[in-house]
Amino acid sequence: MGLTPINFPYALTTGDPVAAQTDADEADEAEAEEEEELHSFGETVAGMQVHQGLFTVYTNLREGESYLAIRPDQLNRNFMMLATLESGIGESGLFRGWPINDVVFQFREMAGDRLQVTVPNTYIRNPGNQAWQQRLLEGSFSDSVIFAVDVKAVDPNTGVMLIDLSALVMQQDLANAFGVLGSVTWTHFPNLDLSRLDQVKAFEGNVEIGAEVVFSGGSGGDPLANLFGFALESIPDDRGFSVQVRYSLSALPVNNGYEPRVADQRVGYFLTVFRAPFQVGRPDPFVRYINRWHLEKQNPSADISVPKAPLVFWIENTTPPEYREAIAAGVLMWNEAFEQAGFKSAIQVRQMPDNADWDPADVRYNVIRWSDSLDPWAIGLGPSRVNPLTGQILDADVILDANTVRYLQQQYQTRGLDSNPTALGYLQNCGQRSQTWFQQWQILQQQGEAGLDQALALAQTPSPSNIDHILEAQCAGYTATQRNGFGSLALSVLPGAQFAPEQLDTYIQQYLTAVTAHEVGHILGLRHNFAGSRSLDPAVLNTPAVTQSQGLVSSVMDYFPPNIAAPGEYQGEFFPSRVGAYDRWAVEYGYSETPPSLGDSQERQTLAAIAGRSSQYPELAYASDEDIFDFIDPEVDAWDLSNDPMVFAAWQLENAQAVWGRLNRLSVAPGEGFGGLRQRVDLVFNYYTGNALTIANYVGGQRFRRTDPWTQTGPAPLSRYQPRNSGRPWPF
Repeated sequence: MGLTPINFPYALTTGDPVAAQTDADEADEAEAEEEEELHSFGETVAGMQVHQGLFTVYTNLREGESYLAIRPDQLNRNFMMLATLESGIGESGLFRGWPINDVVFQFREMAGDRLQVTVPNTYIRNPGNQAWQQRLLEGSFSDSVIFAVDVKAVDPNTGVMLIDLSALVMQQDLANAFGVLGSVTWTHFPNLDLSRLDQVKAFEGNVEIGAEVVFSGGSGGDPLANLFGFALESIPDDRGFSVQVRYSLSALPVNNGYEPRVADQRVGYFLTVFRAPFQVGRPDPFVRYINRWHLEKQNPSADISVPKAPLVFWIENTTPPEYREAIAAGVLMWNEAFEQAGFKSAIQVRQMPDNADWDPADVRYNVIRWSDSLDPWAIGLGPSRVNPLTGQILDADVILDANTVRYLQQQYQTRGLDSNPTALGYLQNCGQRSQTWFQQWQILQQQGEAGLDQALALAQTPSPSNIDHILEAQCAGYTATQRNGFGSLALSVLPGAQFAPEQLDTYIQQYLTAVTAHEVGHILGLRHNFAGSRSLDPAVLNTPAVTQSQGLVSSVMDYFPPNIAAPGEYQGEFFPSRVGAYDRWAVEYGYSETPPSLGDSQERQTLAAIAGRSSQYPELAYASDEDIFDFIDPEVDAWDLSNDPMVFAAWQLENAQAVWGRLNRLSVAPGEGFGGLRQRVDLVFNYYTGNALTIANYVGGQRFRRTDPWTQTGPAPLSRYQPRNSGRPWPF
């Protein structure tokens, strides 16, 4: 059989005059439609309010219309969308000022008058300059195309494209804000039909978009939902509520002079990490940059210089006036650390005016915010938004919860006791090394042998599920409340001048300064350091001349307890009033500059020398969240204090016993009932238990330090403990 050649239908191109005429007519119609579309740009935006800035935005919010104008040169560029809760409901994770999510994305042109919205792959990169490596990278890995938006009109003169801003932000949920918020509330979900954009402001470097997001759902009056804590308490009708969400749209900085700084495991910074698979000769495919601000000296050759642009933090105008000075002191505490890094007056604090024409969530401002809630998940929070390409911190806020003061004023009766039954058992073990063991026991009790595998997995992974992560977020705030609440209770009930009730205000002011310093440390890039409370001998903890000159702790990034002197002893500072040796050293590593003339090689040598000090000075020890859950080193712990935590814990056992004795003899406050007394007894019991466990942790403990691999000796058993002669009998 012979092969029959394929005959192409020439009539589709030249051979059939009828078909050719049809094609021509269709082409003319398409061209006419395109011309009509191009000329519709002016009609589309006619009569709208114009907001000019990074993007030009056209709005008629009364009619629910808003358009984002995109210039051709803004295609294929990196932009960042931040979503923040501008208002909340005071419970269920919806707290005023808390961050929701952020995403880096690009607009990319596609056929059919549409734009792709794409998240570039910043996790796998080619840091080299070889073209073949880039080709291989692009062919081996993918960006994330998440959706497409229709182009509503195109300016025929400039090529500027209009897209529906509400569709971008709300319907398509670019920042994934609805997805995040919907997963937090459990019983309520965003209702797009009732939600709307209600504010747009455009500036040179950013566009600020306000939205009212309505949630619908609820328990419908189900009594079981109320019993198990699933119903919301703060809203008048459980069927729905609304929150304000602030979207901040800005461009990622390009060629702004910022130089990424490589991380060192001995110094605790938050990290920007990516894989560089084509790095030859390196066993580790990861590149790790520390997260830090862009600070430059005005005089690069000077040992100490003011920065070209200082870090400015604003205190929100909702903050009670009586606490503003203490909060400002906590922010400015870090200037001492920056002086060691070569910067003078690196940080400034300003007060947000009562009639300010800007909003605290505006990406141009870093704000110390004051929030309120019924059931806070944290007494303080220090989130920051970071350039995922370089690690440069772009925006940050601190959120302080008003309940932190209420609890110190002994208005803490319901803290943790209003949690649902499942969470309550967990919260009662917060801050203790028995926490994970308690969870394992709970699983075995509930599921028997069927839960054995789950319990074993839990032993390896302290937080295997989302609910555990949520409970851990509550855990730190709960434990801090318990520890610090005991301090204020002791001040109120123990006799003696050192525990006079009028000292409660001093106690609160010192605490606000210390907790602010801790959260500001986070937004400077620093992680927790649970080896940071062991710098001073117990004998000098209450000697102000020492604590005010050296610091009460080596790092305010630890979770430190209130420094309550043993009964009958002189009372010094309750909380740190200055950053510690570790804090100053960590900032030196992260922010110090070498003169440009010395080059990159000299900078690497300088940084290596700074990090190398950690093996020479015990006060520079670093251990973070992952280390505290190893249960290896009892000196890596939260809520301990001094270089002999067992002595300090023994003092606190004495204090607990003394408070107990006073509670037995104190009458219940008028109109209070016995419930308040029961809460205070529980508070003292939890405090006693926590300090007893601090002592018990030393049984079988090993010492662990982050050092250079060539000098690392590995964990070593702790030597036999020799009790110090503290002049006081051991209370057990």
